[in-house]
Amino acid sequence: MKVALICVVLLGVLFAVNLAKHRRASSLITATVDGAAQVLPPREIQQMVAETRQRAQKVFEHLPRKIRAKIEAKVRIPALLVLFRLALLRHLLPTLYLPMLIGALEGSWARHNQPAIVKIHSPIVFRTATLALALAPLAAFVWLLAPVAIPASLVLATEFPIIILALRGLILNAPSHF
Repeated sequence: MKVALICVVLLGVLFAVNLAKHRRASSLITATVDGAAQVLPPREIQQMVAETRQRAQKVFEHLPRKIRAKIEAKVRIPALLVLFRLALLRHLLPTLYLPMLIGALEGSWARHNQPAIVKIHSPIVFRTATLALALAPLAAFVWLLAPVAIPASLVLATEFPIIILALRGLILNAPSHF
């Protein structure tokens, strides 16, 4: 788990450097806003864009003047992209409760109605389910900093089965007694 966390943090740092180095971030903002239009109404997207600009301005106001003069021109557009994706993720987070509920209900049902499966406790499946459940938020973190245009609907479509299967495996293969 520690290795996976270190890899995700390093990947995030590399993505952030890549965003700051290349000038593709403005086209990525446009693509992200277009991808968000598939999931959210236009009024909410406009509100999120305005909110993102205000937050970016506040972030840069807190920096000292010397550092702000050097960094702001290079990092402003990538910061807008990351802040917009963060606002979009925060807005879409309640939709992830549905796969959590489905996975928990399905795992509870299988554990209750199939006692033969519960007697065969698999530590490997339990660890894999725990790791998959822990990697779901890390995958969202990587999406925040990804230097490519990935629609939010694709992020949700990949997160749903991961969360459902991970929670099912976690509940079904949890040790009955310690």
